[in-house]
Amino acid sequence: MSANSGENWMAELGFAADSELQKALEIAAHIGDVSEDDANISYTSLLIGLLWNGDALSVWLQAQIQRGGVAVENLYRQRRLTEAQREPILENVRNGRPAASRQVAISISARTVLQEAHTLALETGCAGDAPLATRHVLAAYFFRNPPGHNHQLHQEWGFEAKVWRSRFAEYIRDHYPAEFGGWAQVLSGYLDADDLQPSGQFLGGYAFDTQTVQLLRTLEQTIASHSPPLFSSASLLDLLVSLREVPDCATFAELVAIPLKIGEPRTLTTLDSPFAGSGSSFSATHGFKNILDRARTLARAISGTEIIGVRHIIASLLVSPDSTANKTLKRVGVSLPLLRNRVLGDFTRRWVNDDGLQWRFHLIGTTPPTIAGYSSDSADTGIDKLDVARYATAFAVVVAAEQVRPPLSIGIFGDWGAGKSFFMRLISEQTERLCANSTLGPDGKRLFCRRILSIRFNAWHYAEQDLWASLVQTIFQELNKALLGPSDASDVLASVQQDLNLAKEARAEAENQLNRARDEQDDRNNALQAVRQQARLEAEKVRALSAVDVVAAVNAEVIADQNLERLLVLAEDYLGYRGIRQDILEGRQTVSALMDIVRDSRSATGKVRSALSWLSRAPISKNEFRKLTVVAILVLVVVSLFATVFRDWIGNAWAMLSTLLAELGAVGGMAIAWAKRHLKTVSEGLNQFDNLSGELDRRLAAKHLENQADLLSAEEAFRQSQAKLADAEASLLMAIQNVEQAEQAVAESRSAQRIARLVEQRLSGRNYEQYLGIVAAIRADFQTLSDLMKQMRRESESAPTTPEPIDRIVLYIDDLDRCPSDRVVAVLEAIHLMLAFELFVVVVGVDIRWAARSLAEKYPNHLTPGDEQCQTTPTALSRADIDGATALDYLEKIFQIPFWLPPMEEQASRNLIFELLPAPVGQAGVESGHNIGEQKPADLPAADQQAATAPAAHLDAAKAQPSPTPKGAELLDIAAEERNYMLRLAGAVGKSPRRLKRFVNTYRILKASIDALERETFVLEHGASGEYRTAMTLLALVTGAPRSSLDMLRFLDEHRDEDAFQLFDDYLRSLIYANEAKYVLGALTAYRTTQPTNLRELRHWAPLVARFSFRSGTGM
Repeated sequence: MSANSGENWMAELGFAADSELQKALEIAAHIGDVSEDDANISYTSLLIGLLWNGDALSVWLQAQIQRGGVAVENLYRQRRLTEAQREPILENVRNGRPAASRQVAISISARTVLQEAHTLALETGCAGDAPLATRHVLAAYFFRNPPGHNHQLHQEWGFEAKVWRSRFAEYIRDHYPAEFGGWAQVLSGYLDADDLQPSGQFLGGYAFDTQTVQLLRTLEQTIASHSPPLFSSASLLDLLVSLREVPDCATFAELVAIPLKIGEPRTLTTLDSPFAGSGSSFSATHGFKNILDRARTLARAISGTEIIGVRHIIASLLVSPDSTANKTLKRVGVSLPLLRNRVLGDFTRRWVNDDGLQWRFHLIGTTPPTIAGYSSDSADTGIDKLDVARYATAFAVVVAAEQVRPPLSIGIFGDWGAGKSFFMRLISEQTERLCANSTLGPDGKRLFCRRILSIRFNAWHYAEQDLWASLVQTIFQELNKALLGPSDASDVLASVQQDLNLAKEARAEAENQLNRARDEQDDRNNALQAVRQQARLEAEKVRALSAVDVVAAVNAEVIADQNLERLLVLAEDYLGYRGIRQDILEGRQTVSALMDIVRDSRSATGKVRSALSWLSRAPISKNEFRKLTVVAILVLVVVSLFATVFRDWIGNAWAMLSTLLAELGAVGGMAIAWAKRHLKTVSEGLNQFDNLSGELDRRLAAKHLENQADLLSAEEAFRQSQAKLADAEASLLMAIQNVEQAEQAVAESRSAQRIARLVEQRLSGRNYEQYLGIVAAIRADFQTLSDLMKQMRRESESAPTTPEPIDRIVLYIDDLDRCPSDRVVAVLEAIHLMLAFELFVVVVGVDIRWAARSLAEKYPNHLTPGDEQCQTTPTALSRADIDGATALDYLEKIFQIPFWLPPMEEQASRNLIFELLPAPVGQAGVESGHNIGEQKPADLPAADQQAATAPAAHLDAAKAQPSPTPKGAELLDIAAEERNYMLRLAGAVGKSPRRLKRFVNTYRILKASIDALERETFVLEHGASGEYRTAMTLLALVTGAPRSSLDMLRFLDEHRDEDAFQLFDDYLRSLIYANEAKYVLGALTAYRTTQPTNLRELRHWAPLVARFSFRSGTGM
């Protein structure tokens, strides 16, 4: 079983889940993977898991949604989902693929829903060890929803409370009739018109602290005389308002007693007997029970315990819109947002170990951020414990909005350590979330940009280097990363940078170097080829000399000898070497064959043995042959005739024989003469062969010596050629490397590094002409960059491109107030340059005192010096050099929207301490000044105490709730009446277009930054009424009349809410700033149309609006 499974997650909570709920949990976890939540299971993903589960409840739920009223797309958008992602997620679940481990397993809101589901299961008759089912979880959404999510569930997603409770009641009745009796208390009032009341003894299922038991016993005594005696939200409200001496009731009673006309205060009974299992004998209305159920939910989420306190009951009453008490408060004119805000401050001050962010979440509606287990001073880590995320979200909405066109500059002001870096990080993170939001406006176009490149530039890190070079390098480096991505190859980047002036110059230089390197490579290569050819020739020569036939070396000399032919004829005619003469003369045989003949002729025994063979081979001339033939024939004829004719005369044979011998002698003489002649020829030839042999030996010896010398010389030449070859190869390799380096230089000529190096080189001379040239070049490059980005965006609208074009660049400049004066001014000048292009949004975090003094030091003859300009006393600034230009006037030219970070208030300090030093186990819910032991739930037996506090350990494990993506359409929407009132104020916002633009943009941010309570009264009846007009008027004053606004804010701070508006009107008209008088008058004229009577709204909105000014924000 995977560690990331529904079974394990439920085991962590202390109870089991059936198979269908386990599947829903796994679906929710995979949704967490897709949306990259901090928690595996969140409030939203759990509800979607129920919807996609595929069981009978899921089928019913989808069928009900088809009936209309539910904005499923808003539900999906909360987790950045689409319907198309359903099947892949379900496939992962079917295949048993585990979800990834995340920072938190179950968010605090999802945990609350599951715990309420378990409580519902017990209330409806399920055994304690019975597995939880999906119907119990869905019931928790509809009947025990965490109050902080009420607006989200009922308004944003469309699950209207009464409608869906009634539908769910019908579902339980039709599908689980056997359980229906157990569901009666939960479903009472939603099956018919009669408000079914739960039976008595219901208080036995809750755990209360001592003071709450006394409260309920007092209420029990009060309703005893009623007919019928019922616990109701109305009777509870009356009692709470009259208990002015009870600390938790004091603030509540102070604000509500007069409208409700509550008379004498009351005191709690001392009766503190617990209700235990028997509970009260009185019944209760459905609304009262809902208040108790929601109070238990609040206790779990805020105090980490099941024990309900008085503060939880008061908070539950204020956030229960369906209770009679809540409706009564609205009817008598009580401002519930103001009341919840005052109660919030009171409870968080008194109950220091309660989770202040959870209090804000449930009473105000601000979603608490994820709580991490790490504390750091780094702006790159940490969470928002100072409640500035709403402001960051507001700025992000303006930065990312399609309808807001750059250039735009925002100044984030605050003292050192005020959290400017952290705040800018929040803006960047929210901007990324908004870019992922595909919400479309009424015109069918996206509300937010698709892609925004955020670049962080720490001015302090470059304080010792050339600012322009560093700034350009940072921008192009980040642009390079954004467009290239991990593949490090992009045609988009080439199209962006190839036209840049600086890149062109750098590229030209690099290409020249490349051409020179390539020429050198060619020369080296040619030289190498020549050396290689020579080396091959030398090698062949060595091989030829090593293998040469020394005898053959003298062959030509011997053949040239004139006696050779005669000797070859002798060898051929007498020694039996047929054809040798022709072979040698024509080169088919070498002198080696002749040497064989010489060796044969020099053998003495060979001479004797071969004489007859020589004669047998001796040639006979034709004359000699004819003579011998004639004689032989005559002899044969004579002998034959003699034998025939003179056979009878045999006796005369001697005479005849003598005649024959005489003839034979003649023949023999001829033969001997022939033999002698030929033997003489052979003898003389053999002597010549002996002479030739000596000559051959001499010549061969000489040639051998000559060959050895040539061989040594050739081997040395070969070695030298090998060395030259190695040098040539090394030279070629170096040339190749030079080419590669040159090619790399060409490639880098498009990159930020080379551009930055060129910028730095241009500035290194500190020549003014060079300085003007480099700034002009950068200006031209930024213009080209801006134009190209716009062109890419237009092209992407007709055909999608990869990667997506960058809509705008947001440059976050930090730590400017750590730099020397000249560096500060240089950065401000750079910002001013970038504001000439539609591509840039610049956000600067700076201590405005540091910036103003730096400007005054830089331009002492032009700007009024004034450390007093940044003091917190308005009068000091307003009276100083009224007619002269000040450093703040200069800053107004740079920053279109100023914003002062709020100082850390008491509650913010507690929130931060709460994170850094979590409460020890067992101390949750301790009131300041009380002993820990006093908070034990005395109204429960020991076993019940353990059961009541058991979930607290699990709650501490994961107080996390991912921040939802803001509803961009709501934050950006300007009602028609808002626009009309803004037009009435047009003459009050100053004399320059810059101030008018600042007024409009700042109002957007102001409106988007207000919390949920303020939003309830900000724009009412589509702008026909609401406090927005007060806020807009004050903003017009601080924008158009900045000096007058300082005195105005001081005046409001010194007066009370009940003071008449006429005092304010008279005071502003009396101010001495003549150049601002018409703007003040214009604002007052417009505001008088709203018929204000007192200063309450002005005093409430003054410090909030003052944060968006240059001069007045520091004292707020």
